[in-house]
Amino acid sequence: MNSRPLVALLLLIAAGCGGGSIRPPSSPESGMIFGNIVIDEDYVPTGVALAEYGKVYVGPFNPNPSGWCAKNGNFFFEDLVPGKYWLWYITSGRTRYWARHKTQEDLDAAIVDLKPGEIHFLGSYKITDNTIPIFNCGDVTVRAAMKPTEVEILQQLSDVLKDKGWKERIDARLKELKDSR
Repeated sequence: MNSRPLVALLLLIAAGCGGGSIRPPSSPESGMIFGNIVIDEDYVPTGVALAEYGKVYVGPFNPNPSGWCAKNGNFFFEDLVPGKYWLWYITSGRTRYWARHKTQEDLDAAIVDLKPGEIHFLGSYKITDNTIPIFNCGDVTVRAAMKPTEVEILQQLSDVLKDKGWKERIDARLKELKDSR
């Protein structure tokens, strides 16, 4: 079986981090998902992609939500409509690491139910044990990391997004986290 057409299709329909300008919230219901991913100490993602549960993405006609990545591994997806999202894949350079869920229960556990106006922390993760990929689809082990924390990432994002309409929401979330201690 020739898998080249499938690989080409998958590469065409997937979009990664960072093109264009950062979007301000388009409505009070717009949300944000953010986190941090580091790959083996020396590598950080150059792309992180979300998928909205139940949607099919076809290249420029219906692209998946695109996000922003920083060199320290922080990432965020801004101006999201409320809905159920999951981390679809991560790229580092030309290597793509797909989030593969073996069971429906695994997928259900990975879904974020983004509420209207919510800023949701996906978590901090470290990718280890990455094998040499075939067709740029690597297999990895993803482990939860203690650092950076939600507060640390939000403080950094608050500076980056201060003129983009997100600062007020980020500051409100930081206050909420401080008050809950």
